[in-house]
Parts: sequence; C-alpha cells; structure tokens
Amino acid sequence: MNEKRLRAREEKEIDLIDLLIEIMLHWRGLIVAFIIGGILLGGYSFMQSYRAQKAAKAAAAEAAEEEAILNAELKAEVLPDSERLEKLSERAEELKKELSDTSLANIETALSYYDQIEVLQDYLDTSVLMKADPYNLPYGNITFHISSDSEAAESIRLTYERIFSSADLFNYIKDKCGYGSEVNELISLYSSETNNDIENSAMRVDCKAATVEDCQKMVDAIIDYVKAKSAELQKTLGYHVINVVDSSVSTSYNASVAQTKIDKEAAILSRNLSLAKLTDSFNETEKEYYLNKKESGIIKGLINDKIEKKEKKAAEPVEIPALAVSKKKILIGVVLGVFVYAGILCVAYIFSQKIKDSDDFTVTFGTAQLGKMYGRREFKGFGKKLDKWLYSFKNRGRKVIDADEAAGIIATNSALSAAKANIKKLGIICAGGVEESTGSLIDKLKTAMKTENIDAKVLSQLLYSKDEAYSMKDLDAVVLVAAAGKSRYSEVWDAMEVIDNQKINILGGIMA
Repeated sequence: MNEKRLRAREEKEIDLIDLLIEIMLHWRGLIVAFIIGGILLGGYSFMQSYRAQKAAKAAAAEAAEEEAILNAELKAEVLPDSERLEKLSERAEELKKELSDTSLANIETALSYYDQIEVLQDYLDTSVLMKADPYNLPYGNITFHISSDSEAAESIRLTYERIFSSADLFNYIKDKCGYGSEVNELISLYSSETNNDIENSAMRVDCKAATVEDCQKMVDAIIDYVKAKSAELQKTLGYHVINVVDSSVSTSYNASVAQTKIDKEAAILSRNLSLAKLTDSFNETEKEYYLNKKESGIIKGLINDKIEKKEKKAAEPVEIPALAVSKKKILIGVVLGVFVYAGILCVAYIFSQKIKDSDDFTVTFGTAQLGKMYGRREFKGFGKKLDKWLYSFKNRGRKVIDADEAAGIIATNSALSAAKANIKKLGIICAGGVEESTGSLIDKLKTAMKTENIDAKVLSQLLYSKDEAYSMKDLDAVVLVAAAGKSRYSEVWDAMEVIDNQKINILGGIMA
C-alpha cells in the first residue's frame, strides 16, 4: 500500500457542514429531546417546590404546636398573677373612693420616686460601665485614615461619620460581643479631621468595656465591620481606601464614669430619703393604697416579662411557598436536552464506521475517484419534504441529474478510463450495500465496459469467498464501488489491501 493511501487511512477528515446537516436531519429527535429536557427539569423544579412547600407546612405545623404549648404555659404561669392583679385593682378602686385628691397626688409622687429608684438601680446593676472599675477602666481606640478622590472626599468622610454612630454598627457589636442596648454609650467618634487636605482625612473611634478582653473584642469587631462596609461602599461612593493607622487597648482612670456612678448612687439615696419621708406621713388607708399600686406595678412587670420571654421563644411565622414550576429550569432543560442529543449525534457521526455522503475516494482512500452519485437517500413518512430540503444542502452547488442518467455518465467515464489504460479484464469490486443503493449503476458499468471490449466481472464477496478471490488472478485492474451510508470503511480498506497484495492495479473508485 503506497504512502498516499497509508496517510489517507490514518487521517480521516470531518466535513463540519455535512455534520451539521446530519444533525439537522434528526430534527424529530431534537424536538423530542427539546420536550423531554423541558419536562424533566420542569418536573424537577416542581418537585423542589413541592418538597419546599411540604417542609414549610411541617415547620408551620410544628411552630403552631409550639405556639400552643407556649400559650398554655404562659396562661398557667400568668393566671395566678392575673387573678391577684384583678383583686388588687378591685381593692384599689374601693380605697380610691376614700382618698382626697391631695392624698392621691402624694401617692403618685411616692410611686414616681419608687419607679425612678428602680430605673437607676437597674442601670447600676446592668450597665457595662457601671460594673467596671472606673480607676482601671479598659479603654480602646482606633485611628482610621481615609484617602479618596477629591471630588467625593467630603461625602465619603461624612458617610463614615454616620457609620460610626449607626444602629447597624451597634447591632453588629451586640451580636459579636454579647452586649445589650447600652452599646451606644460605649462607642464615640473622637475626631474627624482633614487638616486642609480634602483627599485625606483621619477618624478616631473610642470604645470602653468592662474587661480588657471585652474591649479588644470590641476593637476587632469595629475594624471587621468597617472593612466589610468599605467593600460595599466602593460601588456607591467610588474608589477610596480606608486603613487602620493605629489601634490599642489600655486601662486608665475615667473621671466621667466614676462621677456618673457617684451621681447615680447619690440620686438613688436622695430618692430613697424622699420616698421614706413621704410614706411615713401616710395614714393607714393611704399606705394600703400605695402598697396596692406598688404591688400592682410589680405584678404587671412580671406578667410583661413572661409575655416577652414567650415572644422570644416563639418561632417566626413560616411562609408557605406556592407550588410553582421554574421557567428558568424549563429553559435550561430545553437547551440541555437539545445539546445532549446533538452531542450524541455528533459522537455517533464521528465514530461511525460507515462511509459518509461527504467522502470521496481521492481524499478518503487515496485513489482516483471515477465518479460520485449524489442525493441517493430516500425519505418517507411525516416531514419528508423538510428532510429532502435539508438533505439538498449536501448537494449544494451541483446540478441535479436523474439517477439513471448519472449512472450512465459514471459508467461511460469509467469505461473510457479503463480503455485508455489498455485494460482487457476488469474487476468491479462492490462493498456492502452497493446493490441496494446504486440502482442500475453496476449494469450500466458492465454494458459500458462491454462496449469498449473490456471483460468486466462483478466481485461482491471478495473478502468472504475463496472462488472470487481466486478469480482475481487474470484481472488487469479493478474498480471499487462503495455506497454512502451502507458500506464500511474497513471493507474498502481490506479489499484494497487484498488487491495490492495481488499486485493488481486499482483504476479508481466510484462513490454511490
């Protein structure tokens, strides 16, 4: 086998246009894949929606059950207090009728003193600063440097000033450090200076805490928050850079905190004295009414606390999503279905061992092509007109000739080529599927050869019949005939190898 044929056997070209047309000829399958892909992913999205709704309903039922249990517990806990409060209210109405307006005013003043004492004492007991040692108070400070475009510098600086006193920052610190509502008194913006440089500004943030560890945790939380916020603000405020120039935590005496603590304690003492002096002047009826109102206030506070605890324990309302099919997933399914099916067709085309319409003997088998019959495929059933139209693109640019006429022309050209080569005995080797594909080509080929006084012998079982193999001994040359879509590459190559081994000339090939 010569070098040209060896190279042709190793290198098989793929006609991309032929591949595209072949995929389009499977338009029925593409439509089915289109529908199946949309149904599958649409159904999958519906099942996701159904599972989400089912889970939401289960969560809602569980939340309702928990709510019922909490309500029952609250009712059981509050009932004694409610009954006691109702009795106190009834008694208070009876006592009020016996009291003068002056007595009622004095009792309201006493109750006001009592409430103020409770508020002041609660602040001393819960405030971070009041529980800290003012003589050794942990104190942190962070200095930020902001550089930016001169046009946006002022708005950027003002934005960061608002950030350092925003509820969002306070809530972030509450979550990170576990503080309550007093965070706003622990943080302050110490300074904001531009030093006549509109492109640069410095900000210093102070913070205080009960312990050094808590103070350091607060400093880290503020820095983390500012970094995260800076990344968000790049889009809205424009490019700018904010860096931590300095951060430190130390302890020192804080006169303000110490004085605040002294003032609160003094205020409690003063109100206790005023309350004691006022209550000592009450007669028995006034004392009973005062104690009644005082206890009523305490009971109301207890009831409110229990309701608040119940509300904290109660789960948030569960929103039950409606059943839906995702249009996005349907679209993805449609595209994916078509893509997968087209991919399968593409792989099948590439790895197919059958000769394709775009093949010819010169490129595919490295020998002369004596002729090629185009448009031999027949279509039946639904959409055959569309199939014929699509298939016509494979024969683009070629004149449409009747099959018998084309067979006659090819036969005549082949006979003339054989006659010019002074061939007297010619073998017509047919690959698989030639008889059912070529129509009258073989008969016309034999007739044309006979006209040129060439003895033509048809060999269709060369690879499988020893008699046909033996009959090759007297041949001067052979013509190979293969049918696109029917014959296999291997059949033609194996036949050519047998012919070469017998040192018989291959006149060329005909693609039917």
